Amino acid sequence: MIAGPVALPWYTAVGYSNVIDEMADGAQFPDDYDLWLMRARQVERELMRSGHATCRVMIDAEAFLPWCTERSLSPNAKARREYANAMVGIRNAPRPVEGPRGARLGSKPTDVV
Repeated sequence: MIAGPVALPWYTAVGYSNVIDEMADGAQFPDDYDLWLMRARQVERELMRSGHATCRVMIDAEAFLPWCTERSLSPNAKARREYANAMVGIRNAPRPVEGPRGARLGSKPTDVV
C-alpha cells in the first residue's frame, strides 16, 4: 500500500553551504554536505519503506528566499516543507518531514532539511 506522497527538500553539493548560510536555522545543519546527504538518503529510505512515494525538491536560495519573502515566512524547516510541497503540488502532506539534522519521520525525531 502506498501512503501519501512526501516532498523532501534537497540540496546540491555545490550550493549547500550557500543555501544553509541563508537559512534561519542554518546552524542546525551539518557543516559537511556528505553527512547531510547520508542522513537525507536514510530519511528517504525510511519513508519509502513506510510506503510513501517521495519527491526530491531542490532548494535554491535564488528561488526559495523570494518565495519566503512573498509569504512573510522565515526561511526555516517549516518554510522548506511548505515550499517543497508547493513545488510538487502536494496539499495536506503527511507531517512532519524535515530531513537531515532535524529530520523527522512520523513523530520520532532524527535530524533538518
